[in-house]
Amino acid sequence: MGEKGESRFKELCTDANLIANKSAIDAMGWDYLVECPYPAPDVATPLDTRPHPIECKVQVKTVWDGINHVDLKLSAAERLAKAARPSFIVVLSVNTNLDVVAMHVFHMFDQHLSHVLKRLRKATAEGSLKINHSQLTFNLRDGVILTPDGASLRRFITDACGGSTTAYHDKKQDQLGNLGFGPLRFEGKFTVKAKSESEIAELFLGLRPTELVAFEVNEIRFGIKLPTHAEWGGIIRITPHPVAECRIIIKGRDGGPFVSIPGTLYLPPQRNQNGDIPFRISTALFEVVVNGTKLTIDNRAAEFMTKLVTIKELLATLRFHSVFASGGGRFTVLAKNKQIFGSEIDIAADQQVFEDTERRIRLVEIMGAVFKAADAQSRPVSLSSMADKSVDLMFLNDLIRDEGNVTVNPVIFQPDEKFELPPLSEALFIRRLCFPDFAIAYYSVLDVTLTKRPPDVVLDVGSVSLRDIAVIDAADDAFDAYCEEARLITGIAMSLVMQSA
Repeated sequence: MGEKGESRFKELCTDANLIANKSAIDAMGWDYLVECPYPAPDVATPLDTRPHPIECKVQVKTVWDGINHVDLKLSAAERLAKAARPSFIVVLSVNTNLDVVAMHVFHMFDQHLSHVLKRLRKATAEGSLKINHSQLTFNLRDGVILTPDGASLRRFITDACGGSTTAYHDKKQDQLGNLGFGPLRFEGKFTVKAKSESEIAELFLGLRPTELVAFEVNEIRFGIKLPTHAEWGGIIRITPHPVAECRIIIKGRDGGPFVSIPGTLYLPPQRNQNGDIPFRISTALFEVVVNGTKLTIDNRAAEFMTKLVTIKELLATLRFHSVFASGGGRFTVLAKNKQIFGSEIDIAADQQVFEDTERRIRLVEIMGAVFKAADAQSRPVSLSSMADKSVDLMFLNDLIRDEGNVTVNPVIFQPDEKFELPPLSEALFIRRLCFPDFAIAYYSVLDVTLTKRPPDVVLDVGSVSLRDIAVIDAADDAFDAYCEEARLITGIAMSLVMQSA
C-alpha cells in the first residue's frame, strides 16, 4: 500500500510538472523535496535576476479508504514543522484495489503548525523527551480534501506558498516563535521579606526596594507552563504600571487658591488591614503617596529646578506648594470623574516658604505672558533657566505691556579716532533668550541720539517700541537669519544685538 501511494504521488507530481526527489524514508512514510521548475527563459527577464521557484518538503502517507486519521512520529512531525522551506503532509486514501480515491493535504502553518508545537511543548512538560517513540495524530477532516490529480496539488502548493519566498519565510519564523502565546507570555512568583504591610505596598508602588527570598518565572504557551528563570536571594525593585489618569484638586482655606493638576495613578494589588488601598500619584514635578490617613508629598527637590516642563505644569505645581505653605486646605483626587480620595489637610503654615513660592509664581506668570506673546506656551522649560533670565524676562514683559515706562541705560563705547557721529535717530535692539531646545527672539526700534564725551561716545535711548517676538531654532544661524530679516523689514542698518547663553 505504501509503495502504491509513493508511486501515485510521483505520478501526480509529473502530471503537475513538479520535480519530486525522495529525500528520506522511514517506517512511517516518505519525505520528498518537491520543486517547481524554472519557467522557460524570457528575454524580458534577465536570467541572473529571475526569482527562484517554489521548493517545499512533503511527507507522503497512505491509508485505507475509511480511515479518518493518520499518525506520524513526533520526531518526524517536528522536523517537518520546523523546516525552513514550506512543508506539507499529503495523505492518499486507497481502496481495496489500491486505487487512490481521495487526497488530504496538511500545510504546516497556522493550526497544523500549532498542533505540532503544542504536542512538543506537552512532551517537554511531561519529561517525555524520546519523541521518536511518540505518535502525533492528524484527523483527515482537519486537512484540505483535494481531487487526487496533479493540477489540484500544484494549485494548492502554489497558493499556500504565496508569491514571495522571503515573506513566507519571515511569517513562518514568526509563527514558530509566537504561536500559542496569549497576552501574558510569562507568569512569575516571588517571595520577599518585609517588616509591615506598608513596606509591601511601597514595593508594589515602586517606592522602595525589598529583600528578595525567591523569584521564579514560567513561560506560558498553549496554556502549558515551563520554568524559564529562578533566583534566590538579592534585592527586588518593581516598576509599576499606571492604572488610570487622575487629577489632584486642592482648595485653599477661606476662598484661597484653587489648583487642578493632572497625574498618573498607581495602585498596589492589596488592601491594608483597615481595608484602605494605598496609592501613588505621579505628576510632572512631584509625587503624592496616600496610605490610610497619611499623606506624603515628595517634591523631587533634585529635579524641581532643572526638569523640563510646560509653564502650565510649573505654575500648577508652585500654586500647589503655595497652598500647603499657607496652612493646607481641601485635598481631593478624582479618577474617571469619580472621587477616590478626599480629606482636609491641616499643616503648620510657613510664611518664608510661602513668600518664596509666591515670588517664583510671579516670575513664572511673567514668563507665561512672554511665552504667550511668542506662541510658545507648549514649549518645555526649567525653573532654573527662567531664574537665570529673570531680568531679561521682566524687561521683555514690560515691552509687551507697553506702559511707557520702559527705560534703557545709555550705552557707552570708545570709538577709534576717525569716528564721526552719524545722523542717527533710530536703531534696532535685537535680543535672543536661549532655552534647552529652542530660543525666543525679539526686536525693538529705539529712538536714539549719539553724543561725544571724549574719549567716549554715549548712545542715549529714548522710547522703545517692540516690533516682533517669535520662537526660533536654538542654532546660531537661525538667529543670524532673524537679525537679517529684522533689518530688511525695518530698513534700519544700525542694530544692538544681544543673546543669552
